[in-house]
Amino acid sequence: MALTSKTVEALTTAGRHTPGRHTDSHGMHLHVRADGNASWVLRFRLHGRQRDLTLGTYPAVPLRSARDLAHAAKGKVRQGVDPIKERQDEAQAAMGAASRDRTFKAAMEATIEAREATWRNEQHRWQWRATLEAHALPVLGKMPVSEISSGDVAR
Repeated sequence: MALTSKTVEALTTAGRHTPGRHTDSHGMHLHVRADGNASWVLRFRLHGRQRDLTLGTYPAVPLRSARDLAHAAKGKVRQGVDPIKERQDEAQAAMGAASRDRTFKAAMEATIEAREATWRNEQHRWQWRATLEAHALPVLGKMPVSEISSGDVAR
């Protein structure tokens, strides 16, 4: 029996949620975790292997949209295309494109910003930045990260 919007809402209501896998149709189900978070999952078999493709979280992805996503994914499976592998390849390509365009200086700033919270004192923050600015930026600062070689680092 297929899920309805009202059923999905009842299964995911805060404080009254029902943990488990709730089947919609044709391999799609709503996975409600014990903490109340829910996501749509499409279970399919390709090349003799069972796979689970996450279609999104509920309520960000409503029932109708989840069904549309599942339908599109099942079409790819029928053509012999693994939608999980396809998604991973697209993410890898996007990351590769971002790293080609990103300079060492931009990557340095992002890394320092991401790690700052783990450093215990202001001196440590200053040392990281000062060392990189004095030694790495003059050589690597404007270079795209994807083009930096071990020879560049040695310089």
